Amino acid sequence: RMCDREILLSETYRQASTHPQARQYEQSDAGNRLWWRSNLRRMDAESLRDHLLQATGRLDLRLGGPGFRPPLPKDVLDGLSMKSKAWTVSDDAEQARRSLYLYSQRSLAVPLMNTFDACDSTQPCAKRDTTTVAPQALALLNNSLVVKPCEELAEQVQRRHEDLGQQVLAIWKRMLRREPQVDEL
Repeated sequence: RMCDREILLSETYRQASTHPQARQYEQSDAGNRLWWRSNLRRMDAESLRDHLLQATGRLDLRLGGPGFRPPLPKDVLDGLSMKSKAWTVSDDAEQARRSLYLYSQRSLAVPLMNTFDACDSTQPCAKRDTTTVAPQALALLNNSLVVKPCEELAEQVQRRHEDLGQQVLAIWKRMLRREPQVDEL
């Protein structure tokens, strides 16, 4: 079994994700019928949440134990006929655990997770739907599960870098794990 260090140092791991002849191939096979590149995929709900926590350095990688109960927006609780059936929110330290440990209850869905196509806990799910819809952009702008880690990341970067250009570069590298292209910067 290969250890993590060996994987990171392997030739395969260090290969670029972009094709060296991408511009040429894009001209002759823009639809990717010949499979010259991998199609990009949107992150699922759990990966997105974990990535935001990881970017701020808050992701708790502890294994095992009980799941955590995330906070629910007031409008979700308003739909309950018996509000006493709503769960008690776990403390902040538990909120940083991986989404694998996120408590799920059929009658109380976490809106952010549903917006990004989390599995429907009321039905079997052989394959998860992947949608791209306007509410996803709004959720990324307004949801506290997104806004709070982003604010923490911004504060961390502002403490480390005074120059705005350096701040942008630091956030870019932290979120996308790569250097920006000139036109992106």
